[in-house]
Amino acid sequence: MKAWGRTVIFGCAAAALLVLPVGASAKPGYVVKPKSLELHVDVPARNGWSMSLDTTGHRQVVLTASKGDFITLYKTLGRVTRQGIEADFGSFGHVSLRFHARPEPRRVSAPSPPDVRQRPQLRRCTGRAPIIERGSFRGSLRFEGERSYTGALSHRLSGNVKRTYKQICKRRVPSALKSRAKIREEFVALAAFAQIHGEKRFFQAFEVTVTGKGGKEFGFSIEFGAHIEKVGPVLASKVVITGLEDESSASYEVSPRRERPVTAEITPPSPFSGTGLYQEEGNLPATWTGSLGVRLPGLGLVPLAGPEFDSFLCRAADERESSQCFDQLEAALEPLYGSGSHSLFLALRR
Repeated sequence: MKAWGRTVIFGCAAAALLVLPVGASAKPGYVVKPKSLELHVDVPARNGWSMSLDTTGHRQVVLTASKGDFITLYKTLGRVTRQGIEADFGSFGHVSLRFHARPEPRRVSAPSPPDVRQRPQLRRCTGRAPIIERGSFRGSLRFEGERSYTGALSHRLSGNVKRTYKQICKRRVPSALKSRAKIREEFVALAAFAQIHGEKRFFQAFEVTVTGKGGKEFGFSIEFGAHIEKVGPVLASKVVITGLEDESSASYEVSPRRERPVTAEITPPSPFSGTGLYQEEGNLPATWTGSLGVRLPGLGLVPLAGPEFDSFLCRAADERESSQCFDQLEAALEPLYGSGSHSLFLALRR
């Protein structure tokens, strides 16, 4: 997968799993970005992993590690101020850091670079500009992942403290929406999810083919697997995401529309293994079976199919049907995960 593609997809996943706020609604065409305090710490990690510590508000603290197609997140509650971070990660470790700012101008006159929580379609914001203080965090950060797949032990780290203030931003209409060119979109989406002994597992797959003006066609697929569980005070999430453009090695075999029963066979690329089999017939509940699984860091092989999984599949042949498909998938996931945990769909549909 292209590097930028992995960055975008991981950003969507992280934002969805963390359920971070992206702004309140205002009058049509505008979005309100609320006041916030955010601390960011760069953390050297073992075994080739990239790691960071981030906070939102005065309580939420998240340690994120990524490597290749994997991203792991550990979320806990702590004490966060402009002066530093105190957080207990239970059996995984502890954070006690105090911030020392560098003597430099702090006000940001130009818009700050977008991150996964900021919508790139926003522009022309009014309100007080953010303030960023850069410097070092000193104290102690200790973290050890399950089965020591990665870890960190540091006493001095670089990072920043960002204070944002209420802003009202006008939405930018993407140029593609202004165009009168007709776009034909073919879309297949599948979601399978289970709650087993307090653990949540889910698998989502999307295959999209778009035909634009002049008959130019491109397509891509995204496969997303996750395992979420509470370990002491920590919500630990393990995620694997694959997404390849045009020449995806994923295999999607779906029965023709209007044919009954509805069937699908999906074989995702590595690091997934095995195949998932979907079947829906009449008024009977859909089934999701097969050998599909994935080896997640610190956990080993995690099955992602079986009789304990609920599942849902939808297909679309145009933009209107695709939007309806996403709505149906969100509604299918809400009873199990609540109104925030399935927001990956919202990130993807944008």
